[in-house]
Amino acid sequence: MTQIQETIRRIQEIARYLQRLESDDDALFAELNAIDKAVIAQLLEEYKVVEKQFKPIKLLRYEVLNQLQEERPPLRAEDVDFYRERIERRDTEYFQKYGLKVVEGLANSEPRDSFSVYRRQGKSLYFRLLYPIFYRKLQSNLIKPALQEITTAIAETLGLSEYRTHTVDFRGSTNFGSLVCWLALYPARFRSHQECHHLFLTITADGLKAGLWSGLTNKASFEGSVQNVQSYETAVEFLKRLRSDYYVFNQEGKTPRKSTKKAVVSTPAPVVAEPIPAYQPRPYTAADALQELFLTDERFQEIQDALVYKQNLILQGPPGVGKTFVAKRLAYTLLGARDESRIETIQFHQSYAYEDFMQGLRPDGAGNFYLRNGVFYEFCKRAGQSDQPFVFIIDEINRGNLSRIFGELFQLMESDKRGPAHAITLTYSEERFFVPANVYLIGTMNTADRSLALVDYALRRRFAFIELAPTFSTKFQALLENEGLSTEFIHILVNKLEFINKVIHNDRNLGSGYLIGHSYFTHPQMPEKEWFLRIIRLEIAPLLREYWFDEPDQAEEQIQRLLA
Repeated sequence: MTQIQETIRRIQEIARYLQRLESDDDALFAELNAIDKAVIAQLLEEYKVVEKQFKPIKLLRYEVLNQLQEERPPLRAEDVDFYRERIERRDTEYFQKYGLKVVEGLANSEPRDSFSVYRRQGKSLYFRLLYPIFYRKLQSNLIKPALQEITTAIAETLGLSEYRTHTVDFRGSTNFGSLVCWLALYPARFRSHQECHHLFLTITADGLKAGLWSGLTNKASFEGSVQNVQSYETAVEFLKRLRSDYYVFNQEGKTPRKSTKKAVVSTPAPVVAEPIPAYQPRPYTAADALQELFLTDERFQEIQDALVYKQNLILQGPPGVGKTFVAKRLAYTLLGARDESRIETIQFHQSYAYEDFMQGLRPDGAGNFYLRNGVFYEFCKRAGQSDQPFVFIIDEINRGNLSRIFGELFQLMESDKRGPAHAITLTYSEERFFVPANVYLIGTMNTADRSLALVDYALRRRFAFIELAPTFSTKFQALLENEGLSTEFIHILVNKLEFINKVIHNDRNLGSGYLIGHSYFTHPQMPEKEWFLRIIRLEIAPLLREYWFDEPDQAEEQIQRLLA
């Protein structure tokens, strides 16, 4: 395990190095100018192929390598732009020095922007154009074997048999350069990981991501099958829990095509008990949501309408009313499916900042800083590539410093200020940014937290606010009865909770924002009495003592009434 962790640590160091070069053009060109001449000479021999098999990108890199080798003035961004413009204009006179083949290839190249696919990468244009040059400096030929070493270790730990592997290093799957590496394991009877459900591990500069992915639909195999982790050990434990799903989904999935390749076989697999079929992604409607919620049809429709109309919604209420649970069901209903790939959930706190949410400078461990995009920035970029709705959920939205976190987004998040026509310049990158029209925001707000500041009026104007209240309705009671609680005990429980909520509601220092929610009691256990008393002692009593911190006698009286 220690050797694998060290291998991952080295890969993450490379990711941080590449991350710095992608975000800082000055650092990128400083690294290019410092590459050893022996490495440059080796690359020149490889790119000399352009004189026989012409390609615009190879010609650009060949010209850059010659400048680096000949020690002309240090390579700059302006030089790369100059060479790129000469190629796009098909300036055959400038490139005569490389011979007739290059001249003919350039003259006969298609009259279009040869670098459009690289230009679409935005600020990282030079990184994408030149990454094979500085990537070679990293001894890139060693990264693939390192990924294969990790893959083999995972397969052995999980006891997989007759499996294949697929690894992608920092070249990326599109060969444009990437900041992440990843690996996949899948049954040997499939020709490709894209034809089946595969276990994967992704390595980034900041951590790891592991899970079960469906190549058939290019999304997580089911809700909860992908997880961000910080250590290899945690990733392997998570993959172990997904092993049964891996077998089941690949038995019931698409019929594999015959492969001409020999299967890679590891040690014999252990006997695995027949697993219970895992949850399969499926369409999700308002009817599905109402099966899970204690809301009436009319109330749920009202909340849905508010989200669609305003595109920004805050669910507020006291502890235990299921605000986050409702938010997720609203998102599923809007998307029409339990599609976690189009949902992002975060939680605000006092230390959360604009730099975490949108963009900010981060240290690279070498005394320098690089520009790192935040979670909402990346979410909007993903959403902008689709016409389907995307939902961003912010738990405990009023726990953060909202003006500091949102910054200029206060303007962009308005429903009538969406889209490229309303783009504004960001603080750090000076990039023109907008919130796509298919992005919906849902926040949750705990009304009983004394530590929270008042919500910014600018935020209140841009969000629709929906109050969620405790409910001990017949639907709630039916749930408890289905879980095995006796009718008599259910009546006692409901009476006690309704009484304490009446006391809280009538207290002029508290009110409806401090009521006790029903969610504390939605997962009953047996024996019923011990379960109820445990919740009162461990969860409700500390809350009541906080409510009546200046009236301890009142708090103890109400606690004893609940325990009686």
